[in-house]
Amino acid sequence: MGLELDAIAAVVIGGTSLMGGRGSMIGTLVGVLIFGFLSNILQLNNIDGNTQLVLKGAIIVIAVLLQERRSSGGLYFLTQLTARNAPEKPVPRQNVVPQPHGD
Repeated sequence: MGLELDAIAAVVIGGTSLMGGRGSMIGTLVGVLIFGFLSNILQLNNIDGNTQLVLKGAIIVIAVLLQERRSSGGLYFLTQLTARNAPEKPVPRQNVVPQPHGD
């Protein structure tokens, strides 16, 4: 029990996007190997279980940020957050004068 975080992290590290999309079995296998290796190192160094969970969560967040940056060419959610918090700029009004049609 309690391996849900490990499974999600392995799939994300393997390249599957949490925002929707497709992953590959090879990528997931590589993610499992990397995450298993990391878990083993943390366990062998007697790192506290709660600290291990925090580190694994941080790895998931970093992997998601890197995937989003790679797929959209930038950090879309950060631009959305800053756009929401930024004051609205007034749109300059353009005076359009209709031109008479010459017949």
